[in-house]
Amino acid sequence: MNTESKNTGEQFEALLPKLLDDLIRINRDQASLGLATSEEIMGLHHEIIPRKPKETLNDWRLIALHIKPLNQTQFFMLGYLSFTGTPRITSDVRHIDLDRGLIMTRNSLYALGKPGEGEPHLEHLLLVCAAFHRWGMGAVLGMLEVLY
Repeated sequence: MNTESKNTGEQFEALLPKLLDDLIRINRDQASLGLATSEEIMGLHHEIIPRKPKETLNDWRLIALHIKPLNQTQFFMLGYLSFTGTPRITSDVRHIDLDRGLIMTRNSLYALGKPGEGEPHLEHLLLVCAAFHRWGMGAVLGMLEVLY
């Protein structure tokens, strides 16, 4: 590998996010993004009456977008669909029932499979960027523009 292609590879690697916190590149004083805390998860706890879920999410993580000026937090679930293994980000999470292994989002009910540990995988980080741009928030937060 020549020096020029090595430098290009290093520059490309530097652009890729490693953590949820890396995704917000501007207006960091206005918003933050990270894994939901135990307290935040418990704040969403609500009994969900069991019915047929849309899909099961494995290797899941609940993420929290804190919008500081509004003192609001929105939650989204990341995971892999059990049937296809496709990475997924849900619409905003309304309730979580860990006893029954269910989450209710604005649009759907999901079953929770095995939880993930630590920061999300790169494909989930890129999926968050793509989704936030689709939802009109990506540019304001300086997220990478990703086609997913």
